[in-house]
Amino acid sequence: MILIQLRDYLKEKHAASLTDVARHFDIPESATQDMLGHWVRKGCAVVDLGASCGGGCSGCKIRCDGAAMVYRWRE
Repeated sequence: MILIQLRDYLKEKHAASLTDVARHFDIPESATQDMLGHWVRKGCAVVDLGASCGGGCSGCKIRCDGAAMVYRWRE
């Protein structure tokens, strides 16, 4: 089931942008956002709206364009 695959991907990455997750699973961002919302509602993940890396990599392992909706798995 895709929800389990999304969970496992986010747990492995610890954090990922909406765009990266959608590209990884080859599904539209709107569908990805809805499915990740399941894990947010359960309290297993959090979303940072408008997260910004400020340009330049700080080693956070998130490939982004400088501003992204980032989902983080809660340990």
